[in-house]
Amino acid sequence: MLKIAIFTAERSAEEISLNLLRSIEKIQPFKLYAASSSFLAENIDCEIIYDTSNLSAIGLVKSLQKTLLVANYIKTITEKIKEINPDILIFVDFGGTNVRLAKKMRSIGIKSPFVYLFPPGPWGKTQDEMNNIAQPFDLFLVPYKFYLDAYKNTGKKTFLIKNPILDDNNKIFPARSLSFGKGKVNIGIFPGSRSQEVDWILPFVLDECLQKQTDFTFNIFPFGPLEKNIFKILISKRVNVEEKTIKRVEAAIVTSGTMVLRILKERIPFVGVYRIHPWDFFFYKKKLEKSNQVFTPPKYNEKRICFLLPNILLGENIFPEVLFPYEKMWNKVEYSLKNRVMLLSATEKVMNELNDESYQKDLGAIIFTNINIKPQPLF
Repeated sequence: MLKIAIFTAERSAEEISLNLLRSIEKIQPFKLYAASSSFLAENIDCEIIYDTSNLSAIGLVKSLQKTLLVANYIKTITEKIKEINPDILIFVDFGGTNVRLAKKMRSIGIKSPFVYLFPPGPWGKTQDEMNNIAQPFDLFLVPYKFYLDAYKNTGKKTFLIKNPILDDNNKIFPARSLSFGKGKVNIGIFPGSRSQEVDWILPFVLDECLQKQTDFTFNIFPFGPLEKNIFKILISKRVNVEEKTIKRVEAAIVTSGTMVLRILKERIPFVGVYRIHPWDFFFYKKKLEKSNQVFTPPKYNEKRICFLLPNILLGENIFPEVLFPYEKMWNKVEYSLKNRVMLLSATEKVMNELNDESYQKDLGAIIFTNINIKPQPLF
């Protein structure tokens, strides 16, 4: 039977992996070995060879704090893969670590095809840097058009694929929320599935929302595995919440790129809050000042560029985003409420961009027609 190894490090990556794996399964049954969290094993039959739930990080500073943990992961998983000798290796998101892992595996003689689903974004990179990233891989499946030329120009096979979240029919509402505040206007708070999005960004969001709880009702939607973390933060800030079933919110505060796509699908005005470390921003700024980049994001203001995906897709600053505490979040929430019609019009443009026919869906067919592997006997 075909043996597939997959490498992920966060819930959102595992969600998009399922679509690819099920598409492959329609063509060829396989035995799956996964470096992932328990979420993947709960949704598809696999053998977990490493628990990666504590590996992910946002930004350079947080990544450096996990250097030893990641180094141990690469060493351990490389040894296991050498024993398993998979027929296909699939790397999902988690750019810096997955590129290092792939290069290490090539260096010890793993010759099976390497597929990269949602590879690193091209902003701030020269073509030489893109070529370096692409070196160990055979096939790239990229989620957005601005990735396409940068990866095609590496000489590797590259296909534009649709983010499976866009075809997910599960609705956000009605949903259970942890609610506080006394106002008639409902604001949704959507933490991400990564610990940093909850532990580092949510307290910053709550600090501003607590000042407005007499005028608004805030509803925290604990998607993902980090509900305990959310409760710890609420207790530390002495926030009394009650459980409610919410059918709609007037605006959303979103701390996760994956959740941004879900909110766009629901046609809700939103503010993206990423809270980038100042050292990370200095690093990004220096990279983006380099010449001969393959892609430069649009300007948010004179101080910085856009980080929010919908703004990047549209090529201009439309959706409000917050990176630092000095960029007052509440001003952006009020902007989203006052400019609802304009933001919803921009949302339609983004959704049309992401849903056009150039985005391919049949991922299994792409895999088997573009990598050098023959279907295996079933037993």
